Amino acid sequence: MTMKTRYPLIILLNAAGLALFLSWYLPVNHGFWFPIDSGIFHFFNQKLVESRAFLWWVAITNNRAFDGCSLLAMGG
Repeated sequence: MTMKTRYPLIILLNAAGLALFLSWYLPVNHGFWFPIDSGIFHFFNQKLVESRAFLWWVAITNNRAFDGCSLLAMGG
């Protein structure tokens, strides 16, 4: 069985990822990404204010102990 390398695809996808990152990083105030980032941020933060259960769920899942339990559950 021979292994086929797909260097052109790897280079293309890496270039696309770099272009996507630079389209966010380089423009002042993150260019056209700012409304998207802001909308997502405000959407989820509003949900934290409205729902105490969601607030607790976010607090628990952002805890290092939860990360350790997740790692163990995945067999790591």
